[in-house]
Amino acid sequence: MMKFMAERQDIHMAIAIQVWGDCGKELNKIHREWSKATIFGICYGMSDDSLQDHYTKHEIDANAVEVKQQFFRTFRALQPWFVRTMREIENDRAIRYWSGRYWFPSFEYDPYTGRMKSNAYKGINAIIQGGAGDFLAVVLTRADQVLTAQGWGYLISIIHDEALFEIKEEYVEMAAPVLARVMEGESIFGVPFLTDVEVGDSYGNLEPYPVPADLSYINWEDFLSSCIVEKV
Repeated sequence: MMKFMAERQDIHMAIAIQVWGDCGKELNKIHREWSKATIFGICYGMSDDSLQDHYTKHEIDANAVEVKQQFFRTFRALQPWFVRTMREIENDRAIRYWSGRYWFPSFEYDPYTGRMKSNAYKGINAIIQGGAGDFLAVVLTRADQVLTAQGWGYLISIIHDEALFEIKEEYVEMAAPVLARVMEGESIFGVPFLTDVEVGDSYGNLEPYPVPADLSYINWEDFLSSCIVEKV
């Protein structure tokens, strides 16, 4: 998966082809939806029944148990990591994100077993989504520093995994690829998180905005200096 990201591939499509093979455009598209639904479902700690319901909700005609087995056979490090992470949570009563923050499980009395039961399974999702939240906080701080240095505009809002910027019209062409490069956060884990860019006069009429597929030529740190506009 890290290799797919390093090569700037569509991660869900790349996973689908790795699991089910290259089956042609239409079937690959279907398998991509299987891939996306499955990987998120597994990370959310869904049971097989819940994952099957998730498939039904997303109109995916597949057997959840079989798809999960195909996933774990293809990416053999996944299931051991899940087990190891939950064991760590059970033993340490906490799990640590890459950023250093901790997530603590909750415990409640289980009348059927007479023992305290934890929601450790949620730690898988916590470490992924919590880690993603910390990742977003870092790259948005960097983006804000670039915007301030260049006088291009402002960070207005954060919507789940999106950032809304207000950019002065005359700077959009220059700012779009630079901000996209910042948002990739490649220096954090050594691989880029691909970023889509949309531009419009309001949040309600945003349209896809073209930026180069490979932004590795941009050193976003150069734009922390206020003189970069004159240099460009």
